[in-house]
Amino acid sequence: MSRETFMRELEYLLQDIGEEEKSDALAYYRDYLDEAGPENEEKVLREFGSPERVAAMIRASISGNMEEGGEFTETGYGDERFRDPGYEVQKRQTGPNGTETDSGQKTEAEKGERGPQDDVRGGNAGKPADSGMNRTLKIVLWAVLIIVAAPVVFSVGGGVLSVAAGIAFTILVIFFCVALGAVACLIGGIAAMVGGGVYLFADGVTGALFIGAGLVAVGLGLLLLVLSVWFYGKLVPAIFRKILDGCNRLVHRGRSRA
Repeated sequence: MSRETFMRELEYLLQDIGEEEKSDALAYYRDYLDEAGPENEEKVLREFGSPERVAAMIRASISGNMEEGGEFTETGYGDERFRDPGYEVQKRQTGPNGTETDSGQKTEAEKGERGPQDDVRGGNAGKPADSGMNRTLKIVLWAVLIIVAAPVVFSVGGGVLSVAAGIAFTILVIFFCVALGAVACLIGGIAAMVGGGVYLFADGVTGALFIGAGLVAVGLGLLLLVLSVWFYGKLVPAIFRKILDGCNRLVHRGRSRA
């Protein structure tokens, strides 16, 4: 079996696992074959076995079941899940220095490093733990930040709200007094004009003075009335609309982010 055929069948057999694990596994076996070189490619593929066997071992390493299912026999350690025709369990032999070795040929990577399945399993094993640790660390940092910043935020926010409420209350009181002044000027001006008209026949100068004062009071009352109508009829509703629009923007922005 050629390298291209092996990798193509292996990629097809790994369609049911996660895309990240699949990419890592395929990249590892490509690099493994590249390091072996074209002259050792056939030998390495023979040591891998069939693509079905390699795919089964990758799935087992991802699910954490790599250590289950095997047994020791007279010919060595074997796992029936990964057996395929033509792939024999290697026998254990005693080497010249008294150490046990496998009867099959080994590549340099197998002599000094972990096997490909161990690397695939080791590369994927730490990722969920790392992501969970990072998530926990973020939650802890946010909790500490909220606890530390809460007194400052509440004190500054409370002071700002108190000042704003005081200013708004003062403005409302002033314009309430303006409205009362408008009503008083209108009533007093009309009363002065009526009284001046009565005194006009008895004392012309006094009657004319009362009528003039009444006209001034009525004019001032009309001016204050216009100012009150503008404040209560246009300015106050506009301020409330701005506040409601700001609250709606904050609510919609929070929902869009969520």
